[in-house]
Amino acid sequence: MAISRRTGRTGRSRLTLAICVLISLVALTLNYRGSGVVDGVRGGALDLIGPLRDGADRVTRPVTDAWHGITGYDDLEAENAQLRAQVDELRRQLLENEGEAQRYQELVDLLDVSRLGDLDVVAARVVSPAPSNFDLSVEIDRGTADGVREGHPVVAGGGLLVGTVVQAGRSRSMVRLLTDPSFRAGVVLPSTGAIATVHGHGRGDQPTLEHLAATVEVNEGDVVKTSGARGSQYPPDLIVGRVSAVDRAPGAVELGVRVEPAAEVEQVTYVQVVRWTPSS
Repeated sequence: MAISRRTGRTGRSRLTLAICVLISLVALTLNYRGSGVVDGVRGGALDLIGPLRDGADRVTRPVTDAWHGITGYDDLEAENAQLRAQVDELRRQLLENEGEAQRYQELVDLLDVSRLGDLDVVAARVVSPAPSNFDLSVEIDRGTADGVREGHPVVAGGGLLVGTVVQAGRSRSMVRLLTDPSFRAGVVLPSTGAIATVHGHGRGDQPTLEHLAATVEVNEGDVVKTSGARGSQYPPDLIVGRVSAVDRAPGAVELGVRVEPAAEVEQVTYVQVVRWTPSS
């Protein structure tokens, strides 16, 4: 008996579904033909089919939303890529502007020769940077035709020591930077009058002061200048830098002193060659 009732309900369900489909087709056909007779029938059919359509919408909506999400994701990625490109362009322009500002300031500083007094100088431009960590030399666009000779000091604006000419051609010269391991120059600490030698240690490492007795009073921030002592390769009062660290090791005969160069010697673009001959 139970099987018979299920069979009867299944048959009635199929019949109901067939009738709904038939009514829908008739209503849609009449609507297409513009008939107004069956407006009520058409409305009833839509009411009947509406819940079925809503159920279908609930089933398919996640799929639809996922599809729109995928296509929207592609659009968002494209927009983000465009924004990243714009940010990169703005960053490039900013860096270029900073570089131009730095070069402008270097030129302005070169015009301020008050620190150089009556020294004879010639302006030059760095045309080739230091090739390695072990050879901290740069090439400038001035040579013997401009009065440049080996041994001439090289400074940045305001008399900040950069290095010395070690090779001079007719229109080009090589300058050894004060950070180079082979660089040495006689210096003085104006705060105490103590004499020492500044020694380069290579890229990434600050120069140090040598031959400075442990009894000398030296403090961080003290200015270091060229001494200009008789026979020195450098004229007096060129600014080397400031003391950045002092190591007073117990029992040591000499102080350990590091110096932060006043000029950004490895990034400088414009310099001056001091055409100066040491006194004998």
